[in-house]
Amino acid sequence: MKKIALSISTLLILTACGPNSNDAISYNDQIIDIIDKIKQHQENLIYQLDGHNIDSLKITQTAFENIATESTKKLSEIKAFDNATEYIDAAKKFVSVIQSLSTNEVKTLANLLAKDSLSITDEDVKLAEENGVNFDNKYEKASNEFAESQKQFSTKWNFKLTTENK
Repeated sequence: MKKIALSISTLLILTACGPNSNDAISYNDQIIDIIDKIKQHQENLIYQLDGHNIDSLKITQTAFENIATESTKKLSEIKAFDNATEYIDAAKKFVSVIQSLSTNEVKTLANLLAKDSLSITDEDVKLAEENGVNFDNKYEKASNEFAESQKQFSTKWNFKLTTENK
């Protein structure tokens, strides 16, 4: 009887010790699912930047802005993992940058592309180029910081990052 009680108490102690690698993988997947939805809308927007279909461009830009806002809300609902906030904070910062880009640089580009081609000025072209460069620089910096945080999280929790095509 003592052996059974000892085994049960040992099992309870081991399971009550906190999250494990599988929990960390699920946590990571939850965050990545949110970010992947943004990236899909971002890809859709990039396909519309040729400016040939202005209505579609505006719709896609608005959808990108909306998903960024929605993703910010979803990430705010995710709690720290094992009392550590570095990874979720990095995800929130990344999505915050995307949200800012969607309401600033992307919206400016969409508005410029929506203009009649005969009314686009040299100043408009310069503004579009500046916004494109700003977008790339801000996005790349935020993406790299998030990727580094994700790498640190996976290393700490002993799981390998893989890419799935969904």
